[in-house]
Amino acid sequence: MRREDLVRALLEAIAFRIAEIVELMKKIEKVDSIRCDSEMSSNDFLLQRIADATGLRVRRSSILSGSLFGSYLIAGRAIGKWKRVCADISKEFEPKEDVSKKFKGWKKLLELTKGIKIE
Repeated sequence: MRREDLVRALLEAIAFRIAEIVELMKKIEKVDSIRCDSEMSSNDFLLQRIADATGLRVRRSSILSGSLFGSYLIAGRAIGKWKRVCADISKEFEPKEDVSKKFKGWKKLLELTKGIKIE
């Protein structure tokens, strides 16, 4: 296994975990897209895999440090500087690849690992 394979597996695991969360969210309310920020969202492969795994459009914010920007917005609203401000979208990812078999296999493997005890 090469280093690149390990990185890809890690990014896919993150995407699949997000897909699990989206599955749960869809049971409660309609979800038609995902909006992302943070440094990890600068990775095109990750966002494309999230789109593939969820079947939803993934929209990357033009501002990656959303927590900092959010604090700035809250402070500005508190002093009455503005009513509503949103960051623009810098790139969108549409589902391209059917990864449902891979996602199901990942879930199965995850279930198998729950029974492993490490001493």
